Amino acid sequence: MRCRYMVITDLETTGLKEKKHDIIQIAREVIDLDTHERIPQLTWDSYIYLEAPQWANRDRDAMDVNKISKDLLDVLGMPLKDALREFSIGVNWSEAVLTAWGNDFELKFLDEAYTKSNRIIPYLFKTFDVRSANFQEQLRQRPYDIEYRGLKDAALYWHIPVEEQKMHTAVYDVWLTSEIFIHNINFGV
Repeated sequence: MRCRYMVITDLETTGLKEKKHDIIQIAREVIDLDTHERIPQLTWDSYIYLEAPQWANRDRDAMDVNKISKDLLDVLGMPLKDALREFSIGVNWSEAVLTAWGNDFELKFLDEAYTKSNRIIPYLFKTFDVRSANFQEQLRQRPYDIEYRGLKDAALYWHIPVEEQKMHTAVYDVWLTSEIFIHNINFGV
């Protein structure tokens, strides 16, 4: 099976434990590996509506980072099951790889969400971690510089402008991850 598309995703959650916490924002961009470009009509994002008991389980530190309020979710959020359906639509998943910055986090939350929603997981367990690939490229270019970099620091390393006030929104973080991914493809990772 040929890998033609990278489905880059980012999540914002109410905490770090997939069994206890919930996805509250999800975004995706799709990169065509033949052209190394985004497919704009497949860019998508949504907030996820939470019931009061789910919201009560939130981790205050996580909420301080993403700054997403219950009021925002009540107005703009959609039910998780609907968001997962929308996330899956339009992508040829048989030729796609789920991709993220530190995809272990996104993968465990998405797997849990699809299971809780009784939905079929579309990405067939093919995944790629941009953080790991970026680290390898940094080592290749500067083997003496092996410092771990988070998303912001990696973007700055590649001279990608960062708007700090937009960080920790799924829409912006997926864009930054895509920029880093495209940069690394163009450098031969």
